[in-house]
Amino acid sequence: MSESTLADAIVLAIKTASKETSKIVNEPSKTLADLPSFCGNVSEWIAFRSVYNDTSGLFSNVQNVARIRKALSGEARETCEALIYTETDPLQIMRVLERRFGRPDAIIKQELNKLRRMTPMNGGMGNISSFANKVNNCVAAIRTLNKLSYLSAPRNDR
Repeated sequence: MSESTLADAIVLAIKTASKETSKIVNEPSKTLADLPSFCGNVSEWIAFRSVYNDTSGLFSNVQNVARIRKALSGEARETCEALIYTETDPLQIMRVLERRFGRPDAIIKQELNKLRRMTPMNGGMGNISSFANKVNNCVAAIRTLNKLSYLSAPRNDR
């Protein structure tokens, strides 16, 4: 095999690999395409918004509106029913949803109520892991919402 033939084969292999790599990098996977379903439960707002924000740049505005439309149900869908079929800017839809379901005080109140509703651990350590997980989730939500005063303030009727 001559050097020019070998060089041509290497160049062809690199171009082919480059095309395949760019297809993989430029085409979002099906897993990224779908947003988590959101029915209007304020406890699920942070996850929904985070996944949207993390992946929206991979899609066009039309695709993002379609992703939002597919993910919404119940009260969340009712909140922006007309917008999901008439609006072409997904940020407008997300702003409406944020105003309705992304209120930090409402989210934190619901997270704290989850902790209050837990059954007491009457002497046993069996539920300590579950309790610790719920506390960690509550603290993470409070930090995400940047409402750190809830972590140190004494309880008053919030």
